[in-house]
Amino acid sequence: MYILQAATHRSFRRRRSRWRIRFTENFGIKDRELINQIKSKIDQVCPQIVSCDDTLVLAARDAVAVAGGPNIAVTLGRKDSKIARNKTAADVGLPRNNVNLTIAVKVFSTENGINFEETIAILGAHTLGVTHCDGIKERLYVDDPVLPPGSEAEFVKTLKKKCPKDHFDNTTTFNLDPTPNIFDTKYFDNSLEGHGLISFDAEIAIDPRSVDVVVKKFANDKEVFFKAFSSAFVKLTTLGVLTGDQGVVRKACNKLD
Repeated sequence: MYILQAATHRSFRRRRSRWRIRFTENFGIKDRELINQIKSKIDQVCPQIVSCDDTLVLAARDAVAVAGGPNIAVTLGRKDSKIARNKTAADVGLPRNNVNLTIAVKVFSTENGINFEETIAILGAHTLGVTHCDGIKERLYVDDPVLPPGSEAEFVKTLKKKCPKDHFDNTTTFNLDPTPNIFDTKYFDNSLEGHGLISFDAEIAIDPRSVDVVVKKFANDKEVFFKAFSSAFVKLTTLGVLTGDQGVVRKACNKLD
């Protein structure tokens, strides 16, 4: 296990200045080559023992830890699928970013057994990374409520200037919170200030179910947020996994053997 942790930590630290998480409709594996490189290093010591699925989960766990987040205990023993899944299948159990909080909670609860507090916590993964104009179009032009004068109204006005409705430039990036490389509670502070970028991010700060009971609690207590996030992470990463003879251990993670 030390080999996996060392390989993951070195890879993420080396790429940290230029590798950034990007959010569009859902998380995606945007750097499969990095996962494959980590798997190759593991196989040099433990050939055909650790699956790509376990490698991906542990890399995600270590990425959170390297960024200052919790050290999450995860179970191992996953096997890899013998077939390649398409994008639709990969997104099952994850809400799109253009749905409201009620639908997001329902999807997470029904598909993953994640409760309301854990749903808000997993949305807190937006403390890392960036998004583009396409990722915030619902926030700007579909939901688009009439906002009272103030910080949020000015923030939305600035975003619309950078992402005009008739010309979406997806080369423009926006940090999801003020510290996009640090796993902290700034995401919740940012949302409470009216500066949430994606529709979810804005809604959790005004929805009476979440704002006082969960969002402010997470903003004020990092350990409470970390505990709920860790619980949700474990649930997400154990959903529908293959074990034993149900799958295989692939030689490469970016293609079928």
